[in-house]
Amino acid sequence: MKAAHCGAAPFVLCHGAGISIDQDNQRMDKHTPEHPLPEEILKMPRDKTICTYCGVSYLILHEFKLLEDKIKTLENELTSYRGSAEREKKLQDDLLLLSQELEQSKTDGESKAERLKILTSQINEKENELHLLTEELACSKEEVTLTREQEQLFRDKSAEQQEKLTKTLSLLKFLQCEQVIVKSDLNAMLTSWITLKSQLGSQVQDIGKTLSAEVIRLNKNLAEAQGETLSLQNQMKHLQTVSDSFVLTSQELQTSRQMENELKNRCHDLQKLTVDIQQQLQKAELDFQKAITETEHYKEISIVKTKEVDDFQSRIRRMEYEKESMELRLAKELRGKEDSEVKSRSLQDEIAERERREELEIKRTRRLENELEAVKKMLIQTQQEVVTLQNDRELKIVSYQNRIEQLQETLRQRMLSDDNWQTKLEIELEKERQKCMLKLQDVEQKLKEEANMEMDIQRQKQDELIREFQTQRKELEGKIPSLITKACGELNKDVDLLERKLKETQARLTDKDHGKENENKNLKNTITELELCLEREQNNNRSVLEGIRKDNLAKSEDLKEATRYIEGLRRHLDFANQELSLKRGIPRCIHFDATFLKCSCQLTGPPGEKLSIPAQVTACMETASPKYSKQICQALKEN
Repeated sequence: MKAAHCGAAPFVLCHGAGISIDQDNQRMDKHTPEHPLPEEILKMPRDKTICTYCGVSYLILHEFKLLEDKIKTLENELTSYRGSAEREKKLQDDLLLLSQELEQSKTDGESKAERLKILTSQINEKENELHLLTEELACSKEEVTLTREQEQLFRDKSAEQQEKLTKTLSLLKFLQCEQVIVKSDLNAMLTSWITLKSQLGSQVQDIGKTLSAEVIRLNKNLAEAQGETLSLQNQMKHLQTVSDSFVLTSQELQTSRQMENELKNRCHDLQKLTVDIQQQLQKAELDFQKAITETEHYKEISIVKTKEVDDFQSRIRRMEYEKESMELRLAKELRGKEDSEVKSRSLQDEIAERERREELEIKRTRRLENELEAVKKMLIQTQQEVVTLQNDRELKIVSYQNRIEQLQETLRQRMLSDDNWQTKLEIELEKERQKCMLKLQDVEQKLKEEANMEMDIQRQKQDELIREFQTQRKELEGKIPSLITKACGELNKDVDLLERKLKETQARLTDKDHGKENENKNLKNTITELELCLEREQNNNRSVLEGIRKDNLAKSEDLKEATRYIEGLRRHLDFANQELSLKRGIPRCIHFDATFLKCSCQLTGPPGEKLSIPAQVTACMETASPKYSKQICQALKEN
């Protein structure tokens, strides 16, 4: 507060009216403010509006602070205007740089125009060369068509050979698979024989034990039946005495007679049972003896079969060794044929690459023409842009001057209108404060109401969930005993099903034992058939291998002829490539390499002179095929 009051020392105003002191004239004049204070502030007591320490009015201090803020804003605007002058200088420097760049672009345009002239002359020369090359390409394309036809013939032959080889490989693979199957069958037979031996021994022991147990049980049944017959005889005697005593009652006699008849029938049945049991014992003894003889017979058969299996394994090993040797031979022959195919494919790729290079050269010439046209268009555009930049520069200078004048006028108007801003701002601030307070109160009431509503809704939802849980719990408690009874019934059913399944499995096992005996007989027959099939397959393999050897010899001769023909074609292609390279590089002279041809003939000689062809060219022509030798001679004469 002290610093503020000391800053306001030059003049002091009280209650909107004050006294101004002129130091130069040393006189006092009454000052009337332009914007007087409102009546409410004037009616306020003096103790509230004046500082008790220094006696300065708070209202005047507020005006001083506002004036200081305005001065700061004006100073900032002045600094910004000073920066605008510096910007104008920078713009002028940029314009100078642009003018220099324009001059450089003009010089570049002139140099580019000269380059364009040179390029046009070069393009004309290249067009002439292209006409010559197109004629040469037509000749070379005809030669390429011939070579392609020959290559197609070779491809067809190679495809036929590949088909034959694939067939032989498929046969060999089929034989391998069959051998593997035979091995697996033999191994399965061996394992089955071993298991059968063990099973037969165990079954014979089990049958002996069961038969002995049945004999003991039948003896016990006989003793019981004999005891029953004795008891029945005693009953018969007792009944006879009773019938003598009770002769008077006819009804009892009839009943006694019926009982006697029944007992007689029972005695006859028991006698028959004893006879049947004795017969079963005799049959069981006979079956036991037969089982012992069969086991001995099976042991002898197993020994014979083991020897036969060993013989088969030795034969199979020999067949595998022969088969591996044949596969190695065929693999070597296939590799040789694949190498020949790779060479032919490489030749085809070289021809395709040469055609691509020719197409790329044609595309490059077209690109150069397009680039020349684009450069011409760019030069025209740069000239137009230079003219537009000059016009823009003049317009910007005029616009900057007008803008500076407008800013000066706005400064003057703002200096005059700053006094009316204070009261308006205070009134608007109070109105906005009142509006904000009302809005805040409304928002608080709405938020409270919404929070209460949400709390009530959540309470209702929680109560409903608790009720649902209680009802579900009661339902589950009622369902528990019914579920237990259902589970017990299902378990009993499962137990019954398992007992039935056990009985069925026991019956199936007995059926399987009978089926195994039949399988053994079938296996013997299959082994004999497989031996015959192996002998037939061996004979067929030998005949097939002899045919493959003959085909391979014929194919090897064909491949030698094809390689010779391909070497001749390579020489002709090298000759044609050298001619093309010499015609592209030197339009007047043709120089062949020393490795293939050493000849030179001048294209532009005096009229009447003949071109000289050395002896080495004729020697190379003789080594080539007659078709290509004629074409080469014609090309040399035309050159």
